[in-house]
Amino acid sequence: MKQVRKIRQILLKIHMAFNAAWLLSCLLFLALNWMSARTWARGVFDYALLPVTMLSVTTGILLLSVTRWKLAKQRWLVMKYLIAIAVMALTNVVLRPALKAGNDATITVTVVMMLMLLAAAAAISFRRPQGVKQRSKQQ
Repeated sequence: MKQVRKIRQILLKIHMAFNAAWLLSCLLFLALNWMSARTWARGVFDYALLPVTMLSVTTGILLLSVTRWKLAKQRWLVMKYLIAIAVMALTNVVLRPALKAGNDATITVTVVMMLMLLAAAAAISFRRPQGVKQRSKQQ
């Protein structure tokens, strides 16, 4: 039992680090795009934003396997993963073609939307229930 708790704590720290890196890579990408540093922005997209996105989702799924919260049982987890899927879709479906075409307006709007969604996911995580509590049977 203690080993599962230790694994959960380690996975939680790794997941939080990848989530922070995801948010920071979005901010860095946006800043580089605004400064018209296209080569650097493309590097951040290819080598930071995409891998961190996948690692964050992967560690989140691994974390679910060792916690008492199961995905289908908790609405806040369902919302968080829907947000993660939306951000991944924005990254791959909208941002990648806009980056290839050099469309600055689409890139800026997409990254701002991604940042807002990631902030919402973070807020959901901080407001989550503090544990699953058993309701007492009152008759």
